[in-house]
Amino acid sequence: MQEFKSFSKRLETLTFDQFDDVALELAHFQAQHNPVYAAYLAARKISSSSIKKVGDIPFLPIRFFKDTDVFSGPLSQVDLVYSSSGTTGVITSKHHLWSEAFYLDHAQRLFEAQYGSLTDYHVLALLPAYLERPGSSLVSMASHFMDESQSSHSGFYLYNQEELLGKLTLLLEQGRKVLLLGVTFALLDLVES
Repeated sequence: MQEFKSFSKRLETLTFDQFDDVALELAHFQAQHNPVYAAYLAARKISSSSIKKVGDIPFLPIRFFKDTDVFSGPLSQVDLVYSSSGTTGVITSKHHLWSEAFYLDHAQRLFEAQYGSLTDYHVLALLPAYLERPGSSLVSMASHFMDESQSSHSGFYLYNQEELLGKLTLLLEQGRKVLLLGVTFALLDLVES
């Protein structure tokens, strides 16, 4: 667990020019401490020492996240498990997190580094299907962004497109930025309506 904490602390100040070195370090860490990834490398006859650049990193197929618990360390240290939307099939993939707080803070830090403070935004989310199932990382992130925006207008929209369009019209007249989060199919339906 300590390795995760020290690694995640370094991500707070990571710059673009440091990315490759950190990605390689993480790949080597996973090869040593993640039993599923280590077995995958062994089955492919890939030695961790042969991974010298980012392009050399073998990516674990998504199927492994559907069939096994992919996690570095004991599963007792898992804080939360997010699951995929299941759009490509019935079996969803699972992503084990050691800290939901780290995930949400990191997402906020990345957003704000590019687009400014969330307090400058109203955050609206059009996430049908995602709101109707548990374990969505996107719903968690959107909810966190809404809380951080401190806007009473921020909120989720399921299938109520008319209400969303009315809210967008109202907010665009007020001058504060609007962040509309949505999944592709829902945004296309919104545009068509």
